[in-house]
Amino acid sequence: MRRERIDQAQGSRHLEEAPIEEIGDVDVLRAMGMAAQRQPLGVSLWRLRYSRARSELATVLEGLTAWACRNGTDPELVPPVLAHWLQDVCRVCEGRGYAVVDGTPMLSDVPCGACGGSGRAPLPVAGAQAAALLEHIASLERLAAADIMRRLSLQMAEFDGPG
Repeated sequence: MRRERIDQAQGSRHLEEAPIEEIGDVDVLRAMGMAAQRQPLGVSLWRLRYSRARSELATVLEGLTAWACRNGTDPELVPPVLAHWLQDVCRVCEGRGYAVVDGTPMLSDVPCGACGGSGRAPLPVAGAQAAALLEHIASLERLAAADIMRRLSLQMAEFDGPG
């Protein structure tokens, strides 16, 4: 199950039950709902980033600001770090990590000077607090994704029956 499949399910108009041996869009949405019970901020982050669900923005800002206050992080860092996380692809190399050979569509073997070859834009605010906040956001996203996948796996195991 990949991120694209989850994104597809969130925008689907076909929410009928799928055959028992398949995972339908409604199954994916159920798994997301169950994951949101344990990882509400992570699922909101997921929806904001990958489904462009702008309705999640207030929830995400509130949750991250509360985390920042509890952890001694400047809450003013939340908007710029979140904006970076939402659009962290290097604009110079367009996320490829390498420079393009002039006059061709081919990539060179020279790492992009703007991102150092990572394909990701550098964090616009410096400091350990900003880096810790960015890692917290990424961690919430990973936990939510893992929970969604685990729940889908459990659903499939139920259909397979005893081995």
